[in-house]
Amino acid sequence: MTLTSLPLYPELRPLYEERCAARNWIDALLLVRQQHRLPHLLHLIDQHGIDSLLPAVGDVWQHSESVYSDWEDWEWIWLRVIRTRRGKPRKTAYRVMRPAERAVFDALPQELTIYRGYIGEDGEYGLSWSLKRDRAEWFARRHPTMDCERFIATMTIRKSEAIAFFEREDEIVINNLYFHIGRRARIERLSPSLHVAA
Repeated sequence: MTLTSLPLYPELRPLYEERCAARNWIDALLLVRQQHRLPHLLHLIDQHGIDSLLPAVGDVWQHSESVYSDWEDWEWIWLRVIRTRRGKPRKTAYRVMRPAERAVFDALPQELTIYRGYIGEDGEYGLSWSLKRDRAEWFARRHPTMDCERFIATMTIRKSEAIAFFEREDEIVINNLYFHIGRRARIERLSPSLHVAA
């Protein structure tokens, strides 16, 4: 995929290219419509490597409405965040977080109870969890017109099994490569009720 084949308003391309040339990745990606940012991010990672793009990874992740449809791309990206091409732990992975988020992450206890709200079967296998149960319940109930069962998964992990904390949704991104979630998560079916307010 070439840069010119990626969706972008033609009048914004010169500004986008200028910001990319200055390695101002977050501002460059803000010029791209939200639903097209992931392909642009993948292109930039391919062209420049992931290390300088770590803050942009965190920014694009947080502003993605749903990562479910792109889960393979996101698993590939998060694997590159935590591991170098040679498979060694990446010492700069913390840079996906803003400094204030890193401070919160560092202050968290070594054992975390995390929650994930979802609809349908097998939704517990996602990367995005929350430190707050009520936030997870909001995600499970946020589409009240969908005729699906709603669940909350609860799991206790070591902090070392988490990749990042994002303040916007009290979110924990987990490293699910090293444990089987299905054996560790407790699944609770939610009773039908009205949509939970944000």
